[in-house]
Amino acid sequence: MKQGAGRLIRDVGDRGVLMLCDPRLRTKSYGRVFLNSLPPMPVTRRLEDVQRFF
Repeated sequence: MKQGAGRLIRDVGDRGVLMLCDPRLRTKSYGRVFLNSLPPMPVTRRLEDVQRFF
């Protein structure tokens, strides 16, 4: 997953959304560990935020 996020954004002008749909990332203790292992990026659960991003 970390490698995938790195491939999504390779240049300062690149833009993208990494969408993770597994609810265990929010409900299980290991989910926070997993999310914290990713590069820093905004996190949202709102479609409106993604639409505004693009």
